[in-house]
Amino acid sequence: MNKTELAKRLGVSRQTVYKVLQRAGLHNDDLYKLDDKQIDDLKGFVNQRSVNSRPYKPDKNVNDSVHDIDYQKIIDEKSQTISKLLTMLDQEQKLTSSTQAKLKELEGEKLIAEKKPQKKHWWSF
Repeated sequence: MNKTELAKRLGVSRQTVYKVLQRAGLHNDDLYKLDDKQIDDLKGFVNQRSVNSRPYKPDKNVNDSVHDIDYQKIIDEKSQTISKLLTMLDQEQKLTSSTQAKLKELEGEKLIAEKKPQKKHWWSF
């Protein structure tokens, strides 16, 4: 198998095959010794990384739809968390306002109790 045949089998250009072979440490003589498993490994290597070590980008439409689904899941989780936190905040504010109202009521009762003269009972000599 020569570089052209390998390029067709991998679905890349001959230049890419040349660079991949250089990275893998293979030479032209080694091309004839490649079996199907090794070719599949090379195909996986080419698909995983481009020649310049940038991540391989599959078909744009497929890639976008997968990322959109992932982002939508993240957005849904964050929305649920936000709604739970808002509910907890509302409950906290209600408790705080009711606690403040009771505190004011108790302070008012305290002032009234302080202003009233203490009655002396016959048992408190």
